[in-house]
Amino acid sequence: LKAIDLMKKELPDLLILDVMMPMRTGPEILLEMKASTELKNIPTILMSAGTTTKYEQETYKWDIYMKKPFDLDELLENVKKLT
Repeated sequence: LKAIDLMKKELPDLLILDVMMPMRTGPEILLEMKASTELKNIPTILMSAGTTTKYEQETYKWDIYMKKPFDLDELLENVKKLT
């Protein structure tokens, strides 16, 4: 619930979000984040165990979508692409 406030204070270089999280979903956080002038340019990786995503890139503006489970090397490669 405090994610947006924390991001505004810390301004992370990259954000990794799961679709399913307690309290708020990753896509809900993405929508709020991308609407914020301070946060909209932070690169994001959205991940899910689902086979496909109903969270379209055009709407939610994630940079990379990863299907779980994923290989650690794949995650690191994607992080390098965005930083």
